[in-house]
Amino acid sequence: MSHTPTELPDRYVAEFLDLATSAHVHFELVDDRLTMRAVNPHWEMWKPFRHLLDEIGARRIEQYLRDNHRPTTH
Repeated sequence: MSHTPTELPDRYVAEFLDLATSAHVHFELVDDRLTMRAVNPHWEMWKPFRHLLDEIGARRIEQYLRDNHRPTTH
């Protein structure tokens, strides 16, 4: 089944964010803006990670974070 980015179920976005965390890349809302922080990222995961990021889109990730408050990890 094909979804547009705004229709992606929350569980898909959550799985992406878990994948990002495992690659040492973190998404957070800071000063009401979506930010991405990478600390010693696993570069071998960057290409598939970037592809998923492009597919999901920053707006959908921001929407997910706003709807499902996740505590800051630093």
